[in-house]
Amino acid sequence: MSRHRISLQNLLLLFLLLCPAGVLSAQNPGDDEQDTLPGEDIRTVGGRYQGDVGLQINGYLWAPLFNIDPNAGSIKETGLGVGGGADFAVAYYLTANFGIGGFLDLGISSPVDQTNIRNYFLSVLVGPRISYDINVYTSKFTSHPLFSFPLGFGVAISATKFGDITNIIPVVKFDAGIYVNPFNQPEWSFGVSLHYWFAPEFTSTELSRIGNYLMIGIGVSLHSGL
Repeated sequence: MSRHRISLQNLLLLFLLLCPAGVLSAQNPGDDEQDTLPGEDIRTVGGRYQGDVGLQINGYLWAPLFNIDPNAGSIKETGLGVGGGADFAVAYYLTANFGIGGFLDLGISSPVDQTNIRNYFLSVLVGPRISYDINVYTSKFTSHPLFSFPLGFGVAISATKFGDITNIIPVVKFDAGIYVNPFNQPEWSFGVSLHYWFAPEFTSTELSRIGNYLMIGIGVSLHSGL
């Protein structure tokens, strides 16, 4: 009887020792299948890492707000109505959040005065851009963010055409957006963005002005590792 009791105690002790190992194995399925070396960089799909590439594609409504007359210090109307266009921005990430790249904007608008509708306004902006993404994760176990708040700043050369007048002017642009990933697709998300840019145009006449413009866009953001 004494030997039998000792045997049961040994079995109970063995059971208690094996239970934690089984629980840990269930929490980490596939750990035995990962053949990795110490210090090796293991990247999850959709995670944010140095060396990633991001692309934003937006269609937008384009609203000329006002012109600032630097000579008189007054605000004047642009004479343009609401238009539309497309925005493309690409970034190479130096860190998980900070990226450098460039952007391209295409816009078109018609004049408020519809007596000469052929005097439409065309603009093409191209230039470098820096960005910083604020990523919000649902938990520390999520490999990709549920929300992303990209902030951008860029300078560009703008080629504009209004009727028979063509100008090439500098542009400074700020943008901010919010993108959401509700469908568990780690490499893309969709959302809205705001773009504000102003274009100083200085001449030797009273036509000098600083144009202020606002764009409201909706589109997709793609994020992928190299």
